[in-house]
Amino acid sequence: MTINPYQSPTETNEPVAEVLPDRAVALRRIHRAMLILAIPGALNFLCWHLLLAQSIMAAYPRGVYIETTFFSLLLLLAAWMFLWKASLRLMEYAAVVVQFVFGRRISHEEWLSAMYRSLWTLGWAAPAGAVVWLIWLLLIYGLRVNFMVASVPLGIIGHLLGACVYLNIFYSWYRVRRR
Repeated sequence: MTINPYQSPTETNEPVAEVLPDRAVALRRIHRAMLILAIPGALNFLCWHLLLAQSIMAAYPRGVYIETTFFSLLLLLAAWMFLWKASLRLMEYAAVVVQFVFGRRISHEEWLSAMYRSLWTLGWAAPAGAVVWLIWLLLIYGLRVNFMVASVPLGIIGHLLGACVYLNIFYSWYRVRRR
């Protein structure tokens, strides 16, 4: 890598991924989880939109349905692209806040590296969460089961899967703090 003659004396030439090698692995894990969860997410959008289309088509002209579909897809794609780019950065900002409260003695790099390493749970939590989501879609849209009957137990399972991910992050920070 060539040296920038205009860089400040405190700036390093190394990319962030080289400074914190665990960051690149964490980013890949997050992206893989997002791709896995995009499948039931797209199906959920499709099922909801087809259900919504029946009521829109009955009450409004066809052009309103096409505009609604286009606008919804555009918003969904924009949100997904934002999360694809900013999800790890948002997690890092949250980690800085937690470090400010609980881990002032620990270096910033060590704190973030602990979070990056603990994201290994996404490897099994995302596919399990996708299966739970797909079961929910089947029950709600396919079998027309009562919303609360399907959502409460599957919602509990989904939240427990999410808790496995963030509790692992908290535990890794606890271990770093104890050292």
